Amino acid sequence: MKRAITVVLILGVVIGLSWLSYQTFGSQAVQKQAVDDADLEKFVVKRDAIAATVSATGSIAPEAEVTLTFELGGKVEEIFVEKGQMVKAGEPLAKLETDSLELQIAQAQATLALNEAKLQQTMKGASAEDIAAAEAELASAKANYEKVKAGPTEDELIVAKADMEKAAIAVQKAQAEYDEVAWVPGVSALPQSAALQQASIDYERAKANYQQIARSPTESELKSAWAQVVQAQTKLDKLRKNPEPEEVAIAQAQVDQAQAQLEEAQLKLEKAVITAPFDGVVASLGAEVGEMVSSGTPMVVLVDISSFHIDVEVDEIDISQVAVGQEVLVTLDALPNEEIAGHVEAIALTASVDDGVVSYVVTVAIEPTDAPLRVGMSANTAITTARNENALVVPNRYILIDRESGKMYVERLEEDGLTSRVEIETGMRSELYSEVVAGLEEGDTLVLRGLSSRERVRRTFGGPP
Repeated sequence: MKRAITVVLILGVVIGLSWLSYQTFGSQAVQKQAVDDADLEKFVVKRDAIAATVSATGSIAPEAEVTLTFELGGKVEEIFVEKGQMVKAGEPLAKLETDSLELQIAQAQATLALNEAKLQQTMKGASAEDIAAAEAELASAKANYEKVKAGPTEDELIVAKADMEKAAIAVQKAQAEYDEVAWVPGVSALPQSAALQQASIDYERAKANYQQIARSPTESELKSAWAQVVQAQTKLDKLRKNPEPEEVAIAQAQVDQAQAQLEEAQLKLEKAVITAPFDGVVASLGAEVGEMVSSGTPMVVLVDISSFHIDVEVDEIDISQVAVGQEVLVTLDALPNEEIAGHVEAIALTASVDDGVVSYVVTVAIEPTDAPLRVGMSANTAITTARNENALVVPNRYILIDRESGKMYVERLEEDGLTSRVEIETGMRSELYSEVVAGLEEGDTLVLRGLSSRERVRRTFGGPP
């Protein structure tokens, strides 16, 4: 019995020592592993500059691009440029026929001159000659009225009666001469027949005139004669006094209207010519000389290639890191050996949504460069959102991430030649490197195993290759 108890105690001590040994050395064996330089890459932790970047793609765009059109329709008379030609701001590019427009300007100028003369005349008032003429017209109207009112004088009646009697005698004489040849065939064609007819007409006229003079004036005749007096008096009064403010205002309004019509005609003439709004290159032409074009027809596409920019779309997750003025590195598919500097020039205030993806347009201005840039080239941009010139850095491929906890680790080579798994905290991250803010020190050596875990297990415990 005592022997059994002793065996049990010995077994307990062995088990306890085994457990203590595992706690002391077993866990360290998990953390530390032997290394074989043949399957190992090493990196010495160092301080270096690191930059956090946001990448986006776009295409090269000119400083400005505009499609120029005629505001008026018409026939193209002349094109002053060719495709690919450099032009200066204000230089004429194309012109419509302008004959009708020039005629409209001439007519508007004449109308303006006439209305200006009328305004001057209205403001100046009547001349002495105008007043004298109006006074004579009034006197004549008054004399005519008095004459109509008084009726014919005795002398007028005598003259009118004498004219009538004279005409009667002429009829009798013509009748006697006609009677002498009345038997002749075709007498109506003889002069005697024509003379009789004319004498009869003269008599009827003289008789009517006598009857008109002999009778008293009618009320209608008196009113008509008096109306002429009133009209002449009104005209004279108007000439004698200063112009009314309303008259001057009307004359001025006519001048203003004529001036506006002239300016409109001149503006139409200006619109018949397309001029360059800025220095640039003619990218394309939309019509030929002699061709009819309507208003709004694209005529000239002008681009300003004095500078270039790129519009890129940045995801909403990254846009908060982007700010105006940040440095940008630009690479081009067409020029793989070129790296071009740029900076963030503008950030859109509103988002665009495409298939549920929210993004913001960021304009990247390209710094002056000798690279042969062309509009439309595909461009890759890396926007530097943060920078640390003295960061503790490690290559991204040395960092391991625990899928369950999300924690990050590296394998550090210890002084005893074994490696240990070390948890780290990172800061900025670029395409190749990450900043380490906790867990490592400058000079630490990290290792990256070239063999898979399965291969390492196979080599450690044996097994088929």
